[in-house]
Amino acid sequence: MKRAQNKFTLYAVLAVFVSLLVLLGVINVLNFTVAAEDADRVTEMIANDQGGFARGTHPAQENAGSFVFDRGGFGPMGPESPEIGKSLRYFTAAIDASGNVTLTAFNISSFDEETAKEWAASLKGRTTGWTSGTYRYRVYDRQGTTMVTVIDQGREMQGVYRTLILSVCGTIAGVLLSFVILKMVGRRLFSPLEQADRRQRQFLSQAEQEFGLPLTVINADVELIERTEGPSDETRSIHRQVRKMNTIVKELGRFAIYSEPQEETALDLSALAEEVLGAYGEKLMENGIELVKTIDRVSINANREVMKGILEELIGNALRYAKGSAQFSLSKKGDRVRMVWSNAADLPDGEADQVFDRFTTLENAPEGRNGLGLSYVKQAVEQMDGRVRAFVRNHTFTLQIDL
Repeated sequence: MKRAQNKFTLYAVLAVFVSLLVLLGVINVLNFTVAAEDADRVTEMIANDQGGFARGTHPAQENAGSFVFDRGGFGPMGPESPEIGKSLRYFTAAIDASGNVTLTAFNISSFDEETAKEWAASLKGRTTGWTSGTYRYRVYDRQGTTMVTVIDQGREMQGVYRTLILSVCGTIAGVLLSFVILKMVGRRLFSPLEQADRRQRQFLSQAEQEFGLPLTVINADVELIERTEGPSDETRSIHRQVRKMNTIVKELGRFAIYSEPQEETALDLSALAEEVLGAYGEKLMENGIELVKTIDRVSINANREVMKGILEELIGNALRYAKGSAQFSLSKKGDRVRMVWSNAADLPDGEADQVFDRFTTLENAPEGRNGLGLSYVKQAVEQMDGRVRAFVRNHTFTLQIDL
C-alpha cells in the first residue's frame, strides 16, 4: 500500500510538472515571438521612413500636445508609445555597391560610429533577426543601396526574460508545493485502503488458523474410516479435496505473513538454492523434467523463509507446467541479484504477467489450481524492492526475478 501511495504521488507530481511545463513553455514562446514581431514592426517602420524617423515615429505625433489614444495607437498586444521616435536607440547604415558604409542615422550611445559601421557590414547579406542578444536588425534595399537598421530592444526584452525566470521559479515552486500537498492528501486518501488491507491480512491470518483444525479433523476421520472399512472412491475424493483446501489455506496465509517487511539477514542464496533444488530433484525426475542449473556464488540480505518460499513456488510451477526440461540460473547483474527459471511450455509467445494476478491461471493450468502461488512470489519480491516479470518466447515460459 505504501508503494501504491508513493506511485500516486509520483505520477500526480509528474502530471503537475508536465502541465506547468507545457503551459508556461507556450506562454514564453509566444512572449518571445511577440517581442520579435514588435521589434520587426519598428524596423519596418524605420525602413519605410527611409532609414530614420524623419517626421516622427507615430502618426499620433502629428497632434503633439493634444495626443489622444485612438484605435490607430494600439498594436496587437496593447497601446504603442507615441514617443518611440525619441526614446528608441538605433542606427541605420547604407552600404553601396563598393562596400562603403555610411551612417544615415545614429541615435545610440553604447558604442561609437566606427563600431556601428563594422557591425552593419557584418550583417550584410542577411534579412532580419537578433544580434548581440537584445539587438534586432533588418537588412533591406533602397534604390540599389543595402540598408541595415539595428535597434536596441534591451528594455523590452528585459520583461520577456523576467517572465522566463519567473516561469522557471514558478514551475519549481508549483512542483514542490504539489508534492507537499499530495503527500498530505495521499495519507488521507489511502488511509481507508490501508485499513481495508490490514483487515484483509487479519482475516487471512485468522482463516488459516480457523480452517486448519477442521481440515485436520476431517482428514483424521477419513483415515479412521479407511482403517475400519477400507478405502473407497468417496474417501479418496475427500483426501483430494482436503489436500486442495490445505494448499489454498497455506497460500492465503502467505499473503498475511509476507505482506509486511520481514526481518532480513545476510543469506547465502546460492547455498539455499542448491538445498531447495536438491530437495525437489527426485520429484522433478519423477515428472520427467530434466533440470539444468547454473548457480553463481551470491549472497543477499533477505528473509530465509521468504526466499525459500519463492524458490519452492518456482519449482512447483515447473512441476505443473514444464514439458520435459527446465533451466534455473542465479547470478549477479550489476548491483542486483537475478534468478531466472524457464521451462518448455505449450503456450503462445508474448508477455505473461497475468500469471501474477490472484486466482488467475494460464490456459493450460491443471484442473484444481487456484492461481495464488505466483501472486505470492510477486508480492514477496516487490516487498524487497525487486522486480519480477513473466514471458513466453519460442514456447519457453520464463520467470525473471531481480532483487
